[in-house]
Amino acid sequence: MNRLRVGKLVFRDPVLLCGVVYLLLYFDASGFLRLGLLAAVLHEAGHLLAMACLGKRPQRIVFGGFGVRIETPPGVQVAYGKEALIYAAGPVVNLLLAAAFSACPAVWRTHLVLGLFNLLPMGVLDGGQILRCVLQQRMEMDKADFWMKACSFFCGVIMA
Repeated sequence: MNRLRVGKLVFRDPVLLCGVVYLLLYFDASGFLRLGLLAAVLHEAGHLLAMACLGKRPQRIVFGGFGVRIETPPGVQVAYGKEALIYAAGPVVNLLLAAAFSACPAVWRTHLVLGLFNLLPMGVLDGGQILRCVLQQRMEMDKADFWMKACSFFCGVIMA
């Protein structure tokens, strides 16, 4: 797979990713994509700030077609509650910014939608990872995985 590494940042298929982002920004007359990208960057900054506050350092940050993944060094464990806080930090940043910019409808709407969408209890979204942390804290891993997959499936059906 074609990857570009810049320090701790990893870009998967960087030419394709940059090309798609360039074209989208070029044809984005409304400015909505710029707001969305800024909201996404601030969302990820919320995760990184929470990690820093809890003393957890990222090993690398991977940018891909389906979002950003912050990886930690192998073997580094964090309590489920702290891990849930890290996952919650991104949407919380978006919701706080939505509240702060309530007088600016475009900014308000962008942050609100991104924050609420990421709180959905589905798969790799922040809400799904928070649910996984809560379930794993309260039951065996197999049962937690079952209920996590069931919840993701039902949310997907409802969204479809």
